[in-house]
Amino acid sequence: MTRQPVAKIPAAFDRRRIPPDGGVRRLPMADMRPPHALYWPGAALRSTGCLGATRGLATGCKTGAVLLLAAVLAAAGCGRNSGVYAPRAGGWPGAAPDGTFPVDPAPVTETALALRGVRYTTGGATPKGFDCSGFTYYVFGRHGVRLPRVAADQYHMGRPVRRDRVRPGDLVFFSTVAPGPSHVGLALGGGAFVHAPGRRGKVRVERLDTRYWARRYLGARRIVSAARNRDGQ
Repeated sequence: MTRQPVAKIPAAFDRRRIPPDGGVRRLPMADMRPPHALYWPGAALRSTGCLGATRGLATGCKTGAVLLLAAVLAAAGCGRNSGVYAPRAGGWPGAAPDGTFPVDPAPVTETALALRGVRYTTGGATPKGFDCSGFTYYVFGRHGVRLPRVAADQYHMGRPVRRDRVRPGDLVFFSTVAPGPSHVGLALGGGAFVHAPGRRGKVRVERLDTRYWARRYLGARRIVSAARNRDGQ
């Protein structure tokens, strides 16, 4: 039986219990720039008629704008398919025929672990705040791999991996707030993964075999693969 690799996790994270400070190790500010600009739906605000609204309409406009922005940002983050993404028949530039990119998974997991403690922010894709797919989008972007922005779209990247073959650098998907891939994290090996959880949460390490995540596990995709094992995995 082939032994699966495990990302180097600090000793404090080898336990199921996460320390109160989250074991945060920040990246230098020069490395914190997002790989790509985050879409901001200014046009959606204009469609509400709230830009330039009179004082009498302020309350109604504020409520409507907040609800609309929440819906748009949710759609742009961990939620449903964006409706504009489709896998390319000819493959992605720089990807191998199987859809993976020739990138060493170790630095990818190191970048992810360095962001522990960053707060969850709906629609966030920078170290100021992440949602689940914004986190994976940013981490892979730091290593030259541009993922789609939405979890449901990321589910089409790379190639599928059996649960017992998941290794560091793979994306792991869960069905949480909606049917299908509505949440995503980054596998660390040894049954652990790092992700940006829901509201009031922070980027942290958890285990795939905990009851909550095990029941909602959907599948895994291999995005980066610097080398092949003898069995092709």
